[in-house]
Amino acid sequence: MKRSLKTGLGACAVLLLGVRLALAQSDPTAAANGYVNAPHDWQMWFPPAGSPMQAHIDWLMQYVLWIMAGVVGFVGILMGYAMFRFRAARNPRPGHVTHNTLIEVTWIVVPTLLLAVIIIPSINLIYYEADDSNPYM
Repeated sequence: MKRSLKTGLGACAVLLLGVRLALAQSDPTAAANGYVNAPHDWQMWFPPAGSPMQAHIDWLMQYVLWIMAGVVGFVGILMGYAMFRFRAARNPRPGHVTHNTLIEVTWIVVPTLLLAVIIIPSINLIYYEADDSNPYM
């Protein structure tokens, strides 16, 4: 009776170990996800930050990403409007406008402001990373 119980428990342990190894081979992070914040399939963003520096880096990445998404969306809408408004069927003879001071000033000032909005937090992060007075990294 005791021997069959030990054999049964041993067989269950081997079976559970085999299942765990099979899961670990199918998804390399499956065994670690319970213990560490390892990345997993289709994960968005970075894993939770392990240090204050990584939290700052993650914040800057998301900040620049959303600014970039706004710029790409605005340019896409503007291109769609221009393609619809100035299509060949509506304008068989295109106009010849060579200068528009407002547009020229706008496309110089707006990107300059966007770069200023991006570079100020970037420089702050560079100084934060260069500060080695705090040994926790």
